[in-house]
Amino acid sequence: MIVDSHFHAWSPASSLAADRAYAPAAATTIEDALVMQVRHGVDHAVMIQPSFLGTDNSYILDCLKAHPNRLRATVVVDPAISEAELEAMDRLGVVGFRLNLHSARSMPNYASPLYHRLYDWAAAHGWHAEVIAQGAIWADVLLRLKPWKLAVVVDHFGMPSPAADPDEIGFGAVLEAGREGRAWVKFSAPYRQEVPDLARYAARLLAAFGRDRIVWASDYPWTNHEAGRSYPALLDALSGWVPDDELRQAILGPNAARLFRFG
Repeated sequence: MIVDSHFHAWSPASSLAADRAYAPAAATTIEDALVMQVRHGVDHAVMIQPSFLGTDNSYILDCLKAHPNRLRATVVVDPAISEAELEAMDRLGVVGFRLNLHSARSMPNYASPLYHRLYDWAAAHGWHAEVIAQGAIWADVLLRLKPWKLAVVVDHFGMPSPAADPDEIGFGAVLEAGREGRAWVKFSAPYRQEVPDLARYAARLLAAFGRDRIVWASDYPWTNHEAGRSYPALLDALSGWVPDDELRQAILGPNAARLFRFG
């Protein structure tokens, strides 16, 4: 089994958010994504709401309706969203919400009481909080989420950066959350990293998170980093970070199947 734990798709008709940080070069539809996945032996995949669509998750929800067994999804929501809307998403296969604290133009106020209500609902329904962040903010967001006992999914290796996090306050907090067993990490998007020795950071994450709470993802279609990308090359890259074949197979399939509720 291979699960792609992080990919994006949207339609040419999708409305881009007014406060987006960038606009994609062209649309990548779910049909495009599925062709790529099937070609490379991917059985299941997790759609992630991209920052440039804001909180309009309508395309993701349509995809879940069309491919209920193959897909799960992580959405971006206004914290004032109704419980009825959340429950409808849950029935379709949404398994988490995303906090973009790195690439969005407007950072969500994840410490506000409005978000507390969302955390309450998510914790009660088994959703996870997927977080993309860089630097010391990791220490704050992980501390604030801790009382809810939500599983936190750390995007893209935790975005380690000696420039943004010279004392490793943030990356150290990510490692500690892994050792405590309350977080998962995606080995994904190496081209978004600011470290030349990513394998060293991958080894530290392996030691902290263990064999059961690491997943792989393509980050297809590599928005803002499209040039030179290759789906098979990103699959092959996992061998460099995880040379042990048995562990690599767990990361590619069973770990993600458990986290994202496939099967």
